[in-house]
Amino acid sequence: MDIGEFEKRMDDAVGEVKHLLVQSGYYDNQTLENIDCDRDDPDDVQRWNELTNTSKLL
Repeated sequence: MDIGEFEKRMDDAVGEVKHLLVQSGYYDNQTLENIDCDRDDPDDVQRWNELTNTSKLL
């Protein structure tokens, strides 16, 4: 892979991440409140927390 291809793929990835953050509502209010999560399911809660933390980094 050359640097031009790497740059294009990174640009595409950044665009996709921005689009995903807008769709989730995170882009506007820094929460994932628009994402459905079963608060009674510990796996869902853990997944939601991990995705919230990851979104903060993005």
